Amino acid sequence: MAQATNRVTLIAPFITQGALERLVAEADSSIPLSVFTRWHLDEIVAGVSDLRVLDTVRARTGSRLFLHPHLHAKVILIDDSVAVLGSSNITDSGLAFRDPPNLEIMAELRPVPNRLFLFIRHLERTSVPATDELRCQLEDAVRSAPPIPAYPQVEIAAPKVFEVPPLFPSFRSPDHLYEGYLSVRTFRDLETRAAILDDLEVLALPEGLTEKDFGEKVAAALLALPVIAAFDEFVARPRFFGEMAEWLGSREEFAGQDAERRKRYLQTLIRWLRHFVPTRYRLEQPGYAERFGRIESWEY
Repeated sequence: MAQATNRVTLIAPFITQGALERLVAEADSSIPLSVFTRWHLDEIVAGVSDLRVLDTVRARTGSRLFLHPHLHAKVILIDDSVAVLGSSNITDSGLAFRDPPNLEIMAELRPVPNRLFLFIRHLERTSVPATDELRCQLEDAVRSAPPIPAYPQVEIAAPKVFEVPPLFPSFRSPDHLYEGYLSVRTFRDLETRAAILDDLEVLALPEGLTEKDFGEKVAAALLALPVIAAFDEFVARPRFFGEMAEWLGSREEFAGQDAERRKRYLQTLIRWLRHFVPTRYRLEQPGYAERFGRIESWEY
């Protein structure tokens, strides 16, 4: 939001004042806002829509608040040059301003396709401006509305917090990882696609990287992970495959993994390190016994 220089358009059915103010806090106060939302009485009573948003919008010169009764889209458009679309409403839970946040997805579009501008133009033509008169009517209705019924709570087990899985990396062809980063649609095998997505989720890389930048970021991310950093120290001098497999078996991260899974993981890890950090490691197979280690300590 801080990069906005011309205008910002915000579209969401649910907008609360606090979340809106936090979202636009980094945008210069001279940047006008065009905000589209909806005001339904039941949603205002429930607290997911907020009539005070009108005050926040009016505080910015040239800003406008529009209402559409059937709005469901969620869009952030900055300077007509970058758009973010997804599931997030402009609420504390939707934008992760509250813990725990909602599980949301947002995707960046750059450049912005004409289809989005056509949608916003249609929204402008079919929306109505928010007015003080309408706000007063809704405030009166809220005061006379019956209280929200207290429903019994049904406890649902909290989801497990996702952390780095013990078998990262899992994709066995690191030379094709950049292809998967660009689009997993090129991989038809579902298990292969799942492995790529699992690894990309751990790496959490921004979109739009060149292959060179991608490789550098993956290399840095690999060596920053505690278990791989520890492995890097272990192979500071060359190790035979059996030594490395035994070392993995001693790690808490691999408790419960059988020897075959540890062997497969070790093969994958060595492939990744050789591919993404080729000047750091060396693999040798003297007499069919693999040795792997950091290059600087190799005995010639």
